[in-house]
Amino acid sequence: MMTTLIIVIVIVATLGSIFWVLPSPHERKRMRFRQAAISQGMSVQFVKPDIPPALTNKVASQAYCIGYRLTFHDSNPLTSIRFYRSEAEATDWWQDSRGSQQTVAEEHLMATLNALPDDVRAVMVGGPCVTAVWQERGEEADIEQIKRQLVSLTDQLMVVG
Repeated sequence: MMTTLIIVIVIVATLGSIFWVLPSPHERKRMRFRQAAISQGMSVQFVKPDIPPALTNKVASQAYCIGYRLTFHDSNPLTSIRFYRSEAEATDWWQDSRGSQQTVAEEHLMATLNALPDDVRAVMVGGPCVTAVWQERGEEADIEQIKRQLVSLTDQLMVVG
């Protein structure tokens, strides 16, 4: 009897350790998102969106987030500019460029930014890259939408810049 009890305890402890190491369904979903983004030519990495002090009360602050980055190797470097989704109103965006913060006024930029999934909190542009800070709460189809909008935003900024 005692031997059976010890064997059962060892088996339960071993299985518990194995199941603890396995990824949860939410982690598996995030892995699928990231693999889909990589297969579409994007890179995925942790980013820290540095929110200017003047915007800390107006936008959602997060320490480290997941950035979905699109790099353009054959283009001129883009001017450094950051867009932050408003905390109060999801369709308002704040722009931080060269130390000045203001709401995005250009309709074509607003249309592109608002076409991003609702859980994209920021877009960072600079050098040959454009990065969307995404909370990964949507579906895999959102990755294609993010990529399309990042390409569109880059095209618009190249025409303006």
